[in-house]
Amino acid sequence: LFSEQFKSHLLQYDLTELPGLDNYHRARGVLADSMKDCARAFGARESFYLVNGSTSGIHAMLAACLNKGDKLLVARNCHISVINGLILFGIQPIFVMPRYDEQWQMVLPVSIESWRKTLDENPDAKGALVTSPDYYGLCAPLEDLASLLHERGKFLIVDEAHGAHFAFSSHLPKTALRQGADVCVQSLHKTMPALTQTALLHLGTSHISGDRIKRSISMLTTTSPSYMLMASIEYACYFASHEGPETYE
Repeated sequence: LFSEQFKSHLLQYDLTELPGLDNYHRARGVLADSMKDCARAFGARESFYLVNGSTSGIHAMLAACLNKGDKLLVARNCHISVINGLILFGIQPIFVMPRYDEQWQMVLPVSIESWRKTLDENPDAKGALVTSPDYYGLCAPLEDLASLLHERGKFLIVDEAHGAHFAFSSHLPKTALRQGADVCVQSLHKTMPALTQTALLHLGTSHISGDRIKRSISMLTTTSPSYMLMASIEYACYFASHEGPETYE
C-alpha cells in the first residue's frame, strides 16, 4: 500500500534533528504538528510516535502510570513485553486468567466477571492492563472494564497492538479509546502501511499525565530516532484518514 512516490523517496528521509526538522524529544515544530494530526485521525487527546515498536510504548505506559511496588491487574495472555516491563519497573502483577474454549482450543478474553472478582480481592490495585484484540482477533469487554475501573478510581491500559485499523471502518470493533481506555498502544506495521518497528501511543483521558507519558517515552527512546520510521508513521496516518475507510471496506 506504499505509494511509489513514498517508496522512491524513502532513503531521503534518513535525516536527523536539524533546524527545520524538529526534535523528537522536545517536539515543537513539524513533528509536533504531525502528531497532532495523528491524534485527530485516531480520536486521541494526544498521540506519540514510537520508533521501537509497541514494546517501547508498553514500557512507557507502565513507567508513566505506576510506581515501584504498585499492584496492577494483568490479563495473563499478555505479551512478553508486559512481563519484561513489570520486571524492569518493579510493578507487582495480579494475573487474571483468561477462559479457554475446548472446542476451538483457543484462549478467550478474560470475562468482566473475572475482572470484577479480582478487583474486589485486590482493591489496592492501581488499574488494569489488557491485550485487545488478542493474536486471534478476539476483543476484550473494554467498555464494561473501563466503566468498572473508572467507578473505583482506577485506570485502564490497553495493548491494542493488533488493532490500529479499527478506527477506520464501521465493520470493525470499536477502538480502545472509544471504549474508555485511558492510554493504549498500537503497532502500525501489523495492519497499516508503515515500516516494521513503528507504533503509536495514544492518550485517551485526563486520568493519566501527558507530561509523564512524554518523559517516559523520551527516557526509553534513542536520542537518534529514525526519520524514515517517523515518515512512514505519518504516511500511515495520512493513508488511514484519507483512504482507510474505502480500503478497509
